[in-house]
Amino acid sequence: MDKEDLFKPYIQDDLALLPPCIGDFISPSDPVRLVSTIVDKLDISNILKD
Repeated sequence: MDKEDLFKPYIQDDLALLPPCIGDFISPSDPVRLVSTIVDKLDISNILKD
């Protein structure tokens, strides 16, 4: 196994330490936020039952 396979490249000029949050790219008034809220409130307990 080569040492190249063990490590990711180190780039000092990266603008971010961590990947950006996708929510930062969605405006607060975007309809997808309403859909997400509705889906989060759905009761899926019957689906998850064994």
